[in-house]
Amino acid sequence: MIKATSATSDWWITDTTRNPSNIINYGIRANTSQAEVNDVGQNILSNGFKYKNDTGAPNQSGVTYIYAAFASVPFKYSNAF
Repeated sequence: MIKATSATSDWWITDTTRNPSNIINYGIRANTSQAEVNDVGQNILSNGFKYKNDTGAPNQSGVTYIYAAFASVPFKYSNAF
């Protein structure tokens, strides 16, 4: 889950059920009437996530974001430094 705090933004939510492998393209926007969106462009990693572009929400330059990430198998395969 991710949302901008310094700009108007939707709640962006992605998961590994809709997208079993990277690049994650499908997600939901929790505060809209859209059932599903196809414009995410995100990779889910063992120790977090990474957006593949910076051309718009939810990865705009100069914007502050809050997020929550939950692991399906925490610490088992993590390569965090």
